[in-house]
Amino acid sequence: MPNNSDDGSVTPPQRLAVTRETTYRRKAKKPSPRVKLEKSTPLKIRAAEVDPGKGRCMIQNVSPARGVVYSHCVPRSLREDVELMTKLEWYWGLEYFMLNLDTRDNAFPADASLHAMHDGTKGLSMWILLPAQEIIDRFHATLTTDKQGDLIATRYNFPEIQESEFKYRLIPMPGEMLHFPILRQDIVPPPGVTNITPNQFTIHTHPFNALPTFTSHLHPQFAILEAGRQLSLLPEADRTQFIQEEPFLDRIAQIYSAWTRELPAGAMDDQDFVGEREHDYVAYYYDYEDDEDEDISVASDHTLPGRFHTGRCSCILEEIYHAHDGRCRCQRRRDLCPRHHGVLYECAFLRYGRKGENRGRGQRTLWTSDLIRVWSKECSAFLHEGGMEEIVDSYDDSD
Repeated sequence: MPNNSDDGSVTPPQRLAVTRETTYRRKAKKPSPRVKLEKSTPLKIRAAEVDPGKGRCMIQNVSPARGVVYSHCVPRSLREDVELMTKLEWYWGLEYFMLNLDTRDNAFPADASLHAMHDGTKGLSMWILLPAQEIIDRFHATLTTDKQGDLIATRYNFPEIQESEFKYRLIPMPGEMLHFPILRQDIVPPPGVTNITPNQFTIHTHPFNALPTFTSHLHPQFAILEAGRQLSLLPEADRTQFIQEEPFLDRIAQIYSAWTRELPAGAMDDQDFVGEREHDYVAYYYDYEDDEDEDISVASDHTLPGRFHTGRCSCILEEIYHAHDGRCRCQRRRDLCPRHHGVLYECAFLRYGRKGENRGRGQRTLWTSDLIRVWSKECSAFLHEGGMEEIVDSYDDSD
């Protein structure tokens, strides 16, 4: 755990004395003014406004005071997977770069132990949530069959779900929770009554068939996505057996497969999807310490759209795409980001691809050798003109 103390009692490793050259190299990697972001309403407050249980554990029905936290159904870390996010945005009928996993629709209250089990180990959860059969069927009904006989999703046929509350049930993953009973409070004392009795609780054990369904504001598209993702992480033999044992998991797997298949040809040229980029702020870099329990959205009291990394973050760079400028020009602007992320930098190389898609993870890229040479020459000229010193100085000025 990094030390973030500012009281001077401990010197964090990142503040160790280094040479100017070392500082230059380290800061050139992430040239950001360390701006203080305005905090918005935390996720737990935003979610509690629509949570029918008012913060009580959705599964155990225990008081919020018993270590209940709002958990993300789909992990926020998935927003780093540009390829997956782009596919979901296409098949969910969203605009490019507008899927937000930090919405209250992707959160539900859970006891800390159940929260930890849902997070699991190395991305493998110990349990999943399944929506009601009728909801699963509505999503599945939007799939069509292609020429090869595969079920596929289409961008303009995503179901519109008007309900605000949904029924869920807990399903343990194969071989998990065999020795972890769930204590559920069946009777909640009326206000003013502080005593509780044993007959107000029931102990449920694996496979939790007697556990009642839960009512939640959690949107089923996130629950279906996460259930399908967890199925995809299982070994094939385990997945096949699991689907045979549990009704409707086959439909979950089919929906997930349809949502995550390759984009159709020409998708990235569809203006309804990618939109106009001349003045669209699209690329962000983050220096953050993620906290899955406390969420901070940037400068807004409402959930903002887009793949924002809204854990404790400071935006390092805002890049603006100039459609009619063939050069790569990196230039510090004098104005500030309208989303309060700090100083803006202009960089025309976004016309060749988003920075977030060129991080060596195999995502789509539009770079060519000729464009790289042009970009290199322009950036070299920028550095010789003292541009990088200005960026490094922005660090020093903010300290």
